Amino acid sequence: KPFKTKLFLSHRSRFILNQSFLSQIVLYFSLTIYFISPKKIIHIANSKVIYSSKLIRFLLKGTPINIKNCYEFNENKSINKKLPKNKKLLKITIIGRFSNEKGYDLLFKSLSKVDFKYSLTCIGKGCSLNNKRFRNLCHKNSIRAKVYEKINNINKAYIESDFIVSASYSESFPNVVVESLLNGTPVICTPTGPFLNLLREFNLVSKSFKSDDLTKLMNYAYLLRRNDKEYQTVRKKLK
Repeated sequence: KPFKTKLFLSHRSRFILNQSFLSQIVLYFSLTIYFISPKKIIHIANSKVIYSSKLIRFLLKGTPINIKNCYEFNENKSINKKLPKNKKLLKITIIGRFSNEKGYDLLFKSLSKVDFKYSLTCIGKGCSLNNKRFRNLCHKNSIRAKVYEKINNINKAYIESDFIVSASYSESFPNVVVESLLNGTPVICTPTGPFLNLLREFNLVSKSFKSDDLTKLMNYAYLLRRNDKEYQTVRKKLK
């Protein structure tokens, strides 16, 4: 309503990890204002993990509004992913803005040590060779990738990939994981976010945030993709 606009805030679960000092100040400042005058600010969360902190729950005097993420998809759509006999490249895609918490450094370092050939696609704000930090990180790890800051058909990117990689150091509710699985593409991820038990069932979660562990997981994913029957079973169960 005019002249009655309130400030809405939503934050990732582990906001201190790889978050700027300014971002942390904004969160605590908003929580403090809310504690003093709840009518001024409304906090929104999309995961219980976000407000699991005792301090945040104390300042909020309870729990914030919980709005679940949603994604439209055709449940009855059949997605076939046939493996060509001469296929040698593993098609990997990472979707997310180029930032510290998204783990591009971890992924690139891991890929520099894998035992197979791959094609990498990076999609997200900052994924551009005009971005000096992104370009330098690629050069440092000898990474060649197709890069797009945005694309028109995100579903096509999911479907055409063998695996989506979520290399984040911190996640509350990663939409990319949900969207990828609903499109029939398995996800390789670091040990963060609410889907760990689901993905661990198929050995798709790295043991730690160390590059060596993610490299081992990548090598396993390549072998899984070469076994087309097993790969199809995994992707259908996940979907």
